[in-house]
Amino acid sequence: MTFCVETSNLMARSNLTVASVFVTVGNKYILDQSLPLTSVFSLADAIQLSTFLLITLTVLTNVVCNFLHKTDHSQRALFFNKYLGITMILCYVSYLSYMVLSAIYS
Repeated sequence: MTFCVETSNLMARSNLTVASVFVTVGNKYILDQSLPLTSVFSLADAIQLSTFLLITLTVLTNVVCNFLHKTDHSQRALFFNKYLGITMILCYVSYLSYMVLSAIYS
């Protein structure tokens, strides 16, 4: 969602990112209570790790877009925001699809 907000509106973008961190941490605690303890890297761990990685990359994207916008490179900020957002979402969905399919077939 943060990629749909204007690059100049850092506050709204930051609020969405912080909210996603809280949701992900809450989800992690709920999953940890529901699933048995294992010593292997499970599908739930892969989903959580990739989500945290996506959030981290989103924060970096927000910072870079805000910097570009403040240095009068608004068009570059929009381009960077649009294409990096699309790329990150496609990579995230592809990785999760791969992990789910490999969990199904193993």
